[in-house]
Amino acid sequence: MRKTLLILSLLLIGFTELSAQKTKVSWGTKAGLTITDAAPEFEILGTINGNYYTLIKHFSNSQNKTSKICTRLTLLKFDGSHNLMFTKDIIPESGSGFLKAFTYQDHFQFFYQGLDEKKKIALYTQEIGLEGNELSVPQLIDSESPTKPGFETYNIELFDNDKYLVSYNFQYEQKTESILLNSKSIVIVFSSLYQKIFESEIGAVTKDSKILFSQLFGADNGNLVFLNTSPGKAKNEFKNQIAEYNYETKEYRKIDLGITEKNLKFCQNENQFILISLASREEVEASVKLFFQNVDRESFKTDNAIEIGLDNNNEGSYLASTEEFSDSKSKEIKPLKKFYLSNIQAKKNGNIILRINESTINGTKHISNTGNVLFVNVDVYGKYVWSKMIQRQNQFAETNPDFASVLSFEIGGNMYFLFNDVIENQKADGTNPSFIAKSMNVQKPQTAIVSWVGISSTGKFSKGVIEDISNLERSLYFNPELSKIDSNGVGVLLLMGIDKTKLGYKLGTIKFSID
Repeated sequence: MRKTLLILSLLLIGFTELSAQKTKVSWGTKAGLTITDAAPEFEILGTINGNYYTLIKHFSNSQNKTSKICTRLTLLKFDGSHNLMFTKDIIPESGSGFLKAFTYQDHFQFFYQGLDEKKKIALYTQEIGLEGNELSVPQLIDSESPTKPGFETYNIELFDNDKYLVSYNFQYEQKTESILLNSKSIVIVFSSLYQKIFESEIGAVTKDSKILFSQLFGADNGNLVFLNTSPGKAKNEFKNQIAEYNYETKEYRKIDLGITEKNLKFCQNENQFILISLASREEVEASVKLFFQNVDRESFKTDNAIEIGLDNNNEGSYLASTEEFSDSKSKEIKPLKKFYLSNIQAKKNGNIILRINESTINGTKHISNTGNVLFVNVDVYGKYVWSKMIQRQNQFAETNPDFASVLSFEIGGNMYFLFNDVIENQKADGTNPSFIAKSMNVQKPQTAIVSWVGISSTGKFSKGVIEDISNLERSLYFNPELSKIDSNGVGVLLLMGIDKTKLGYKLGTIKFSID
């Protein structure tokens, strides 16, 4: 199948104090680039010095794609006018698979997973310059990782400004978007020069055989933070514990939490670790509850867990009345609407933003981001400030889950979101959460619009549409999963679409300008 990469020119969106204005769109020229292999994957690396970079992952066959074995990577650079400045093929070590790329101001750092000379799974890294030049050869930095069946290998995060936090032998839970480690999972800390500073099994750190799983985070002071979950005394009840580990001094301090839910989310500010959970509901009559608890980072003492009530506002009523429960006596498994806490984020003003996604579960298959998104703002003590619902209906998730994602970013203290939607939802202003437009037609992606919603720090709500995207010569639709926007409002978009037998791609930049 022939795939053509087209270049979309600059999209300018202007608004002042979250007031919606029309979107001006102008189109660039075709680049004429051709991709001849099986369906590739794209990654938007971001913008540097006014230029933007895209990575194309090539797979020689469907088996390699399933195993994430890239036979070739192509790095592309475009200037602000969408002129292609260069393409550079980067060929990993034979049999290796690309894992992740980190973007710096003067280079990219690529990580690969491959095999070493003894056929053990190994981790490699390589420095690539901004002009596509290979500044270093692939360097093996770990090869002690036999992977158990059903477990994932090598999750890599940057923390403490210049260190890499690596874990492997973990399980990824799609429903809660969490990486869950067991006592045999390995944790490694690499320096900026890729020297191992620390390496250990989780169990050797926690010294607790009753832990079901741990979540791992890098604290901004360089320490490691563990959220440990163990079985509770009652059914569907769990014991949670937060622990901080200084791998240099070997100091390990821990404290039990008052939250007994299985799924905890974590964030941190200068003075506190903050834990929040959305209560699991097993019965229709159960209330919608959020639990909040914080830990003082200096004393490592915790306040009592408190309950954040949502039952007395429109959003909470919507969650309570919309969530569906399965009928255990029914032989037919129907799709269910459920809600889960996808993430929490500490803001500069001290408040905490919670994001709750409406999702669809069909049997064991979990399809997230199919419906409305609820945002709850609480202060640093867990006191409710405001909540807003973004109404959306996106059934693309049944065939293309990535297109049902939401691209979120922040400019000037305000939050913005981009997503596929239907035009009827432009009538929704965030004040009536029960407003639900009809589902998007899976067979006609050109009926989708690309909608944006802005929410100010005080909860002021505004929305608009990136016009003309659905009226192109091809039936294009937006893929939020493969787009990035930075804190200055500048970013890169990827649009895709189907025109009879051809699948087309359009790449371009977008700029949200705040006056």
